[in-house]
Amino acid sequence: PPLTFRQLLFILKPYFWPSRLMPSWCLNRIRCVSTWVFIIGSKVSSVYSPLFLSLATSALSSSPGPDYSRASLYAGVYCLLSFGSRFLKECQNLVYLDVKKVAYAEICSSTFSHLLNLSLHWHLKKKIGVVIRAMDRGTDAADTVVTYLFLYLLPALGECLAVCIIFLVHFQQWELSLLLFSSLLLYGFVTIRITLWRKKFREATNQKDNEIHERATDTLVCFEMVKAFTNEEFERGRFTEAVRAYQKYSVTTSASLSLLNIIQQGIVQGCCVGTLILTAHRVYLGEMDVGDFVAVNVYTTNAFQPLNFLGSVYTAVIKALVDMQNLNQLLLESPDIVDAPTARALPPPP
Repeated sequence: PPLTFRQLLFILKPYFWPSRLMPSWCLNRIRCVSTWVFIIGSKVSSVYSPLFLSLATSALSSSPGPDYSRASLYAGVYCLLSFGSRFLKECQNLVYLDVKKVAYAEICSSTFSHLLNLSLHWHLKKKIGVVIRAMDRGTDAADTVVTYLFLYLLPALGECLAVCIIFLVHFQQWELSLLLFSSLLLYGFVTIRITLWRKKFREATNQKDNEIHERATDTLVCFEMVKAFTNEEFERGRFTEAVRAYQKYSVTTSASLSLLNIIQQGIVQGCCVGTLILTAHRVYLGEMDVGDFVAVNVYTTNAFQPLNFLGSVYTAVIKALVDMQNLNQLLLESPDIVDAPTARALPPPP
């Protein structure tokens, strides 16, 4: 059965609210809350900082003459907020380290305890390799989902949405908001589609790489047989063929990545050109000033910056969700015999 959102949250609960059974659980809960405070503070600082750059630019281009003191003040606030955004981001990473360590240990311990409580019949029919891989990959996948999905991708999408709202509410330009929102949707759609398309090339590259090592290993292990039947040229031809096939798919993989980067940059720069042209027209009409022109440019560039690794993040999250689904199937296994809630403990042996 597919992994439901409730089951996903159940597995990831130690990353958001550690159990009382784990050491330093109270401190780790404080760290969890602090992590989200740092994330919100980082994104708020990042969203507000271009507004002060806009004020600094407007102060320098004011009609009576450049206002140096106001420009310096606003420029200082802009730099302070930019530094604060990155500082809070690093604080979030630092504070959350212990939480991830304890959460990883809690998931491993609870999964292992669950396996020990299953019946003998289940253990006799299980495949030990499959169980161990599902447990190891599932615990690693939980860490991946929290890191990439909840701590990176969702805050980045929230920041993009906040920029669209600023264009609509603060600058009162619905055209800018619509253009940026549409470009972000197109960027995400194209990135995911091309990433899924590139997946077959990456799989073929890995397969050809395995064939190279398999043929080299087989030939060198069976060296006596190759010499006995004078098959050196035949084995060399098979190995060379595998290398050429690997190079072919490797070049295709690199070329598809370049294609993805070109299309992404085309969308980003196209959006920048559109927003700047619209803003320049509003400045010409007197509805906006030069400071707004600078702020729009910064906002547009910053909105796409967290999405540079969207393809890699999407691939990692999808793979992690598959591994977590296998872990969830282990956790759904129930023992044949369960003690009643009112059962008394057996007396100790004499």
